[in-house]
Amino acid sequence: MHRFLALPLRIHLLLLVVILTLPTLGIIIYSGFAQREAALREATRETVKLAYTIASEQENLVAGAEQLLSTLVLLPDIRNRNQAATSAILAIFS
Repeated sequence: MHRFLALPLRIHLLLLVVILTLPTLGIIIYSGFAQREAALREATRETVKLAYTIASEQENLVAGAEQLLSTLVLLPDIRNRNQAATSAILAIFS
């Protein structure tokens, strides 16, 4: 202990500053990790939400295509496999 007290005042002040900044540094690091985890949870939630939205839109597109095909199959030119008339009808939708 006597050797510690014999150190210059500048060293004592430096040690004091280091000791006082350690808790603050710990809080900053902990807060950064907490914010990172919160951001990851939010990004995961948004990604799942986006995936469900895309899947829903895809289901709507498939339902629309099925409805279009079921309507087209009722047309006599398509039922009779008239290629020229079928091409003309399908050209309207492209």
